[in-house]
Amino acid sequence: MLKKKDKKDKQTEAKAEKKAKKAKQKKPAKMRGSIELKIMLLVVLLVLSSVGSIALLVSNMNSVVDISNDIINNQVVEEEKIANLSRQYSYINGKVLTHVMQTKSGTMDELKVEIDAAMAEMDGMLSEFAGYLADDDARKVPYDSAMAEYAKYKKTVESLLVTSKENKAQAQTSASTNLPIFNEKIEGYMNEMLDITSQKMMDSQAKMESNVATIPTIIQTAGVLVVVVAVIVFIFIKIWISRPIKKATKQVDSLVQGIRDNQGDLTKRIQV
Repeated sequence: MLKKKDKKDKQTEAKAEKKAKKAKQKKPAKMRGSIELKIMLLVVLLVLSSVGSIALLVSNMNSVVDISNDIINNQVVEEEKIANLSRQYSYINGKVLTHVMQTKSGTMDELKVEIDAAMAEMDGMLSEFAGYLADDDARKVPYDSAMAEYAKYKKTVESLLVTSKENKAQAQTSASTNLPIFNEKIEGYMNEMLDITSQKMMDSQAKMESNVATIPTIIQTAGVLVVVVAVIVFIFIKIWISRPIKKATKQVDSLVQGIRDNQGDLTKRIQV
């Protein structure tokens, strides 16, 4: 009778051991998948916070570089071109006045050639500057006005040079009457374009300085964010991984100790 009972106990123990073995084979895979997922989520969170901070900093620095390049390559160049237009106009005007005051026919012919060449150069400079003006550019209005006045100025100069060779008194009267009016208008429009360009440059410089000033703040904020995320990751690692593993280890130790004391329950499941 005792042998049958021992045999039955052994069969029961073998079945329980077999069942525990199957459970042991299934649980770790599921547990590993869960742990890996949690670790991946934490790593992704840390990486995203770091990459986001770096991307924000890089974006800010690229903005500074872009503004700087725009100031150097565009706005400074445009400002210089407007100044050159003003100087070229003054040069033409000076040559016209010299022609009006000149009495030698040969010298007047030479001046006429120089004036024509200077006007042709002025036309090219105006056309080139037009390429810098977009439809919504605030300088387009004064530019168009300057072009209209300059077209009238060229016709007046052409007529004035002819009169200068024939009647000096009349030419001088016409020059003193008409040229100052053109000078005031054309130079006024050019100064307006120059003021708009200078203001645009000042706005760009202010924006660039503002972006530069935010760089330390971005770096500090990014550092704090990364630290906070790292702390959160550490906390969740402790909650999701370390604590369950310690708990499972205690359960295993308790089960093993029970088996050693011949009081173990092989049907008991470890809760993770």
